[in-house]
Amino acid sequence: MKTPIDVQALLTMLLPMLAVLTLMMLLAGCSPKAGIGIEQACSQWDVIQASRYDTLITVQDIFENNVKREAFCDGV
Repeated sequence: MKTPIDVQALLTMLLPMLAVLTLMMLLAGCSPKAGIGIEQACSQWDVIQASRYDTLITVQDIFENNVKREAFCDGV
């Protein structure tokens, strides 16, 4: 014959663990993440050079990309 499960004892054991896990998840979302990886991104984001075969629209896109890179990586 099976022994009955003591529900109150089970909840008494699991609820504090659940509360700690919930608190850990909430605090993990508050950790500072700004600035992580900017140096790595900028080191791989090279300036793009236009080709003489590029259209005017492509040259404009290249210019805009290079301006965005400069603003992002130089902090302007």
